[in-house]
Amino acid sequence: MIRFRLIFILLLLSLTSFSQVIEENRYTWLRGGIGGFKEQNINKLRGGIFNLSVNYLTDKYIQKEESIRAVNHLWEIRGDLHINSGDEHTMGLYYDLGLLYGKSAGDAGKIYICAGLGVMGGWYNVMESVPYKFFGTVKHEFSVLNIPIETGFNVNSEKFGIGISGIANINKTMSTLGITLHIQLGRLR
Repeated sequence: MIRFRLIFILLLLSLTSFSQVIEENRYTWLRGGIGGFKEQNINKLRGGIFNLSVNYLTDKYIQKEESIRAVNHLWEIRGDLHINSGDEHTMGLYYDLGLLYGKSAGDAGKIYICAGLGVMGGWYNVMESVPYKFFGTVKHEFSVLNIPIETGFNVNSEKFGIGISGIANINKTMSTLGITLHIQLGRLR
């Protein structure tokens, strides 16, 4: 048993001796945005999106033998509020909350893409035939697991940034696709 532990420790030491972290940077920021969205099966913008996210990015530069490699990890906790601006028969209100992981290039995710897992819920109205009426508005409520996806581009200084994001929410009930303009506040460089 002691021989096994000794071999394991020597193996770990030999693996770590070949790679060395040269530099590590950490960035944290808050991002808020506003934009528009469309629902599945509808070919026009349906309403507005308000989104807020907390982001954490680590950049590491690792030297392994003769090469230097950059590795980054982007984590995002994102919440969106979708307000469907249709008439009284098609209006709705949806929310989504998700944890996303992704990759980026540049300081504080100048160009980034991330995806994750979340929950989406809310309500929407639909015109349906109702007993004792020819047509009526029926309110549908839903809550469903969601796959949030986001990609974007940012221009930033040390503490402030602006950018544009493409947002998708994929689920079985109310998938959406949207675009937002956003600002960033925090440690960006």
